[in-house]
Amino acid sequence: MVGVCLSAGMAVGGDGRAAAPWVRPRDMGGRPRWGVAEGIQAGLWHPGGDARPRGLIRLYWPTGGDPGAGEIVNFLAVEPVVAGQGRGFSELETSRHDGRPGLRIWACEQPLLPDSPHLPEQALSEGEEEGVAAGVSALSVTLRLEPFANGAHPRLVLRFRSDRPHEVAIRTEHEADSAPMRFCTVTATMGNFARLRRLHLRSGTVRAAEVFGDYRGTGFTADAVWEAAELCRTPTGDILVAATGDEEKPHAVRPFPGRDWWWWSWPPLTQYWRKEAGTFGPDLHLRVNARRVYWGTQTAIPGGLSFENIELREAYRPGQVVIWGISPLDPDALLAPGPSRRHEPSGAVRKRVPLGSRDLP
Repeated sequence: MVGVCLSAGMAVGGDGRAAAPWVRPRDMGGRPRWGVAEGIQAGLWHPGGDARPRGLIRLYWPTGGDPGAGEIVNFLAVEPVVAGQGRGFSELETSRHDGRPGLRIWACEQPLLPDSPHLPEQALSEGEEEGVAAGVSALSVTLRLEPFANGAHPRLVLRFRSDRPHEVAIRTEHEADSAPMRFCTVTATMGNFARLRRLHLRSGTVRAAEVFGDYRGTGFTADAVWEAAELCRTPTGDILVAATGDEEKPHAVRPFPGRDWWWWSWPPLTQYWRKEAGTFGPDLHLRVNARRVYWGTQTAIPGGLSFENIELREAYRPGQVVIWGISPLDPDALLAPGPSRRHEPSGAVRKRVPLGSRDLP
């Protein structure tokens, strides 16, 4: 599979609203998956599902065929910070409910607690559909997380729009028993899968090798940080940070010959974070790291260093929203004409900032 085709339109119902082809658990044999049938979808680990870690939201992109057909393109993890208690990691922490790696995430009505029923015993939400505008509808689903070791207890609301089938908006809230959170970051964790090596910033494109070129280890690099003023803006004032690969045919590369491990089966796609104008302050910043070898292996990433975790960070404000997207369009087309669309190679804005300088654990 090396091509993606999105339909140009949607059927319209008698009330004038688009009959959005949503994917919900009832369409997936009870599996926890939500989203646009011919666009982005989000899913969760579930008993009897894939062997990939818990504590992650799976992001799917369509492969064609039946609605709901899609493969994972990236993961989202949740990392809340509580003053004096450090940073939590939804993927890496051990569940206090069953002692297994990765915190539980589920779409249910009640908060997940150590004494909550097992996931199969929880009623799985189908999501809520609403009209947004004439011919436009949205699907929202609330995801509950079990409490983190640092006392944080966030919840997320994912929202899909029929007119933006390549995006998912993530709203962060907290349960009543949560410790006060200084930050609650949603991070895209698997840039190495697409071998994302280019970040498109306001004054040019920076490459992973330029930022971390001296790294020879087998873990994560140090963090690199860019302030809000250094990030691209759309004509409407949104911040948009795009990441792309540098290969013409990434699907032609098999990192593990004879196996599908870490095989990116699509043509080049742009992955990005977006913050709508008026929803962020000057504390917003971009944070990335990179890897030289694939996670959990000693196998070098073909072509060298690529970005792994990519995220927009800001102080926690209840109800804050960040949007993750993936598109066959290049960053120029996503940003539209203007000074902020330039992405010629440049080292002018690359900067490595120790994480501690941002007063984060």
